[in-house]
Amino acid sequence: MGTTSSTPAQPAEADVDSPEPHVTEPHSEFDRYETVFEPQQQIAEAQKRGWIAVAGVMYENAVKAIIRPPRDIYASKELGPTEFRFRGRQFVRKDFILRNPRNMAIQCSHWMPADEDRPSPRIPCVVCLHGNSSSRVSAKFNLDVVLNEGASLLAIDFAGSGRSDGRWVTLGWWEKDDLATVLEYVRSEGRTSSVALWGRSMGAATSLLHCPRDPLIDGMILDSPFADLQQLIEEIVERFRSQAGVTAPSWVTGTVIRMVQNSVFKRTGMDILRLKPAATAYLCHVRALITAGRDDTFVAPHHATAIYEEYRGAKELVLLDGQDHNSQRPRWFQDRAGIFLRQALHIPDELPLYREFGFESLPETLGVAWTRAIRAGSVASSAAAVTMAAAESERDVRGSERAMQDFGRLRTVDSATPPLPAEEEEEDDELQQAIRRSLEEHQPTLPGRASDPPESPRLAEAHVPHGGEVADEAADAAEAAAEAANAADATTSPGE
Repeated sequence: MGTTSSTPAQPAEADVDSPEPHVTEPHSEFDRYETVFEPQQQIAEAQKRGWIAVAGVMYENAVKAIIRPPRDIYASKELGPTEFRFRGRQFVRKDFILRNPRNMAIQCSHWMPADEDRPSPRIPCVVCLHGNSSSRVSAKFNLDVVLNEGASLLAIDFAGSGRSDGRWVTLGWWEKDDLATVLEYVRSEGRTSSVALWGRSMGAATSLLHCPRDPLIDGMILDSPFADLQQLIEEIVERFRSQAGVTAPSWVTGTVIRMVQNSVFKRTGMDILRLKPAATAYLCHVRALITAGRDDTFVAPHHATAIYEEYRGAKELVLLDGQDHNSQRPRWFQDRAGIFLRQALHIPDELPLYREFGFESLPETLGVAWTRAIRAGSVASSAAAVTMAAAESERDVRGSERAMQDFGRLRTVDSATPPLPAEEEEEDDELQQAIRRSLEEHQPTLPGRASDPPESPRLAEAHVPHGGEVADEAADAAEAAAEAANAADATTSPGE
């Protein structure tokens, strides 16, 4: 029930000698978690050319935000050292590759005690799951919390993210199968006693989508999950319109959403109208800690609240004051997460490191500390860097805020969206032309109307977006025009 195949996934060694990718400067602090698209200026300029141009900008940005946000390209040194000491024990990082059900290579990293310092043959494991424009590198900000509790931490690059195979991300639609592959491998090793999931944004949605089919999960930390993808897209588009001062007819937005639905489905097989993590929350019965920033304008905190209300297991909701979608979570919340993991994973008294070193938490996370040390260039190797950084973090109680600022400058994101293959560029052109034809045909005679409010995520079928029947009719006409154009090309192209 909790796996996708009958044969355990077999890992392959990661290629540590592969050339490092080009490292670019960060474009916002802590945006490993998620990329927030802000095309307001584009929309305002497009409005000068009419609603057709506005629809085109909305369509392009919505597709990019959903399935092809900027990819997090990172150097392997950003994962930290492969061997290091932390609170008196020796730890190692094992990198390996698994194959998901679509035969895509999934890059994985597993931080765990070295064999000589392993307190038990089987210890708990926390699987960290990143956001849509992030990678496994972001997991190191949770590393000291997990290791301090006596557990290991495993992080992956979802397909389409980081260094894994794949072109598109699907916000949990296919990522849940990547997660199933990883959990199958972890359990087949026989070195794990219990498993918890720690997901952020897309990773949190993935956890919710996978949980009902895996009764062996012991707990989940769900940070900034969205409840309903269609609702989220409508909210983002509405925010774009409001901030750009655009008052386009509602049926224009509905038409764009239908076109986005068709375009995303053709590329990925995902139906955006059916991606509703809140609906699966009703089927989840494991312990959960749900959180979101009160100032999150990308995935508003009411999404987390909706999931909390539908969730059927033991649950806790924490809304973080002064925090947005990309904020580094405060130290007190990290400590609260550690307590949650201790309870959910049933960690025995002999495993946690705090039994030896006391309950006082480190003033800054291990990931931030060693990243700062490596960035400073004051040590010769990664292994030396982490030893130095961990020691510094114990004594420099005022260094946390400065370290956060330094890490913001270290970010490495490839902000350029990869070019589409030629055939997909042609398809995009056809869809854009179909949008224009549909809008020109319907705008003079069909006024827009507001949609009915969406129903409860647990009970609702896919609700009709803004524009209702007008959007449906326009999208159908656009699809028919695009298919006709494709058929004409197929009959006239030589040599086919």
